[in-house]
Formats: sequence, structure tokens, C-alpha cells
Amino acid sequence: MAAGRSRLLGLSEAPPERAPRVLGVDEFTFRKGCTYGTVLVDVEACRVVDVLPDRTSETFAAWLKVHPGAEITCDRATACTEAIKEAAPDALEVADGWQLLHPMQGFAGFLRQDLDAVTAGLTLPWSSGVVEGHVKRVKTLKRAMYRRASFELLRTRILIQP
Repeated sequence: MAAGRSRLLGLSEAPPERAPRVLGVDEFTFRKGCTYGTVLVDVEACRVVDVLPDRTSETFAAWLKVHPGAEITCDRATACTEAIKEAAPDALEVADGWQLLHPMQGFAGFLRQDLDAVTAGLTLPWSSGVVEGHVKRVKTLKRAMYRRASFELLRTRILIQP
């Protein structure tokens, strides 16, 4: 069976109507330093649920409003935090372990910034580790399709499970 671009786009599934209970969020780059996207992962099922074309809080907030249901979110990017506070204010945010342990000058400030998320990141079993694995897969697909694919085709390749 042929697997051209049109055929592949036809295979893509629509994102779920509700967000997964535990939603992992991370960004990846289309072009380093220029263009970024966001990958959304069901942490409990270890499955990518959607890919957003940028990393703005407006885009993520709009997605959350259309797909309610996230109770726990894993990541602490500023845009992600703003979107969650706007569109899913009852969701518990879990700080990413890398951000907790990364030796930067702003470490103490980060701890004070949102102590609840830091506490959750250290005490709950959820983390963005599953998301990081999917980001690695996204980077591999992106490199294989460099300069040959639109965002829609890349999104479809990401959403189709291996």
C-alpha cells in the first residue's frame, strides 16, 4: 500500500474531546532559535494526544478550553503556567524535575515562585519524563522530514503511534 502525504494525512485521528487526566506538556523546536511547537502527552497512557503549532500561552489556553478535563499538568514553562491558570485553574501543576535540580542562579527564586508545584513535583509520582521521551521521537521525525513537510504532515506523523 502506498503511503504518500495525502494518505498519511487521512490516517490522522482527531484529538480527544477531553484532555487526559494527567497532561504532560513540553516544547520542541522546528527550527532552532526560530520556531517552536508544543507536544501534549497523556502521561498515564504514555501517548501523544496532540501537537500545537507554537508555544504561546494563547494557543495552549485555547486547546485547554476546547479539551477540558486535565487534573494534573506536568511542566512549568511560563506560557504553560499562564495558560493553565486561565483555562484550567483547578488543575494541579507538577514542577519538572529538571527545573527543580538544574543548577542556575534563579533556583531559589523558582522555589519561592510556586511552592505548591515544587512540592507536588517532589512528592507525587507524576513527572514529565514520559513527555521527554516523546519529544526525542518528535525530534527524530522532524529531522527525517526536514524541509519536506508541512506542520500538518509532521503533526500526523507524530500522532500516529509507531
